[in-house]
Amino acid sequence: MFNFTLACVLHMHCVTLNAPALVDAMQKTGFFDSVESYEFEDRNAKQQSELIKTLVQQHQCKKSDILFVLCGAHVWFAETDFPFVVMQLEQCSTPHFSPHYIQKMREARSVWDYSPLNIAWLAKKYNITCHHVPLLAKCDNQLKTEKTVDILFAGAPNVRRENFLVATENSMVTEKKTFVTRFFVKDHRQYAAQLASAKIGFNVHYYSRSVLEIARIALLVANDVLVISERSDDKILDALFDDVLIFVDSPTEMAKSAMFFLENEQKRLQKTAHAKANMKKKVDLSHQMMMSLFKVIK
Repeated sequence: MFNFTLACVLHMHCVTLNAPALVDAMQKTGFFDSVESYEFEDRNAKQQSELIKTLVQQHQCKKSDILFVLCGAHVWFAETDFPFVVMQLEQCSTPHFSPHYIQKMREARSVWDYSPLNIAWLAKKYNITCHHVPLLAKCDNQLKTEKTVDILFAGAPNVRRENFLVATENSMVTEKKTFVTRFFVKDHRQYAAQLASAKIGFNVHYYSRSVLEIARIALLVANDVLVISERSDDKILDALFDDVLIFVDSPTEMAKSAMFFLENEQKRLQKTAHAKANMKKKVDLSHQMMMSLFKVIK
């Protein structure tokens, strides 16, 4: 029997973008009276333990009365003497899958992942069963902001991304040089307003082998931004979002696509609206998938 009326999504700072979509999906299942979100400090066992203690006292309940969802379990170093789910957000090409993290996933009541490629890899390499949970921002009640930025890239900078963006800028043939506005802040609460100001958003992968950055893409689409993206290594995930994204295989293709939609505003607006409508259908589907998961969590 499902005995939880309260859920707490605990997330490390760098995945703050993921939390609202997860909270919204969990709330809409109707299984909880309340779903809340709290940030924890990476690898700080003392702060993490204090957070759990504070939440239990605040709600005047026992640890066992709350279902916790850990976003960033690989940096959760406090005891997990409470019912919890792992929301697996790391890409299988990264070095974050330590013995500590694998053990946390084995202890969890359920493991969720946004990428079919990750899910297959974890099953094959570690015999861990994961359930597909898309992290999609809701497409209503978003910001209505003047589109003052032609092209925006939002994300942590690194050499690969910068090389790709510079190559894209160099491929744009216009009378006036078109630059990509780079945006990265540690305070993720500033993201929404900045993303909403863009006409076009570029999605460029951090790693050479990557899966789609779904949380950021969904937030862009929800705020009426047309997203042009590199393809990823997760062919299933790419296919799922083929009716939302414009996929390209090179900086030259990204530049060509961006210039076409900047020069043809009506087509850009139509394509943006079409992508948003398709994303909304995926958001609704993700809520249904979440409901089926809670039916088997005890």
